[in-house]
Amino acid sequence: MLQFNINVPSSVYAKYYFDLRTLAEANDLSFPPEPLSKERAQKLEAMSQQCEDKLSQVRANAGS
Repeated sequence: MLQFNINVPSSVYAKYYFDLRTLAEANDLSFPPEPLSKERAQKLEAMSQQCEDKLSQVRANAGS
């Protein structure tokens, strides 16, 4: 598994934070008001991995 840490300037973080909030509101989606917990981050990472695996399978099958 690939693990890395990145530093994001606060101005960039703020821009994307508010852009994502606006996008969520425009599409009637909820945007959690609290910071991402370690447990929730791990669940999101696991779900993301499953989606990546499925996409890889679709691409492999499309190339056959």
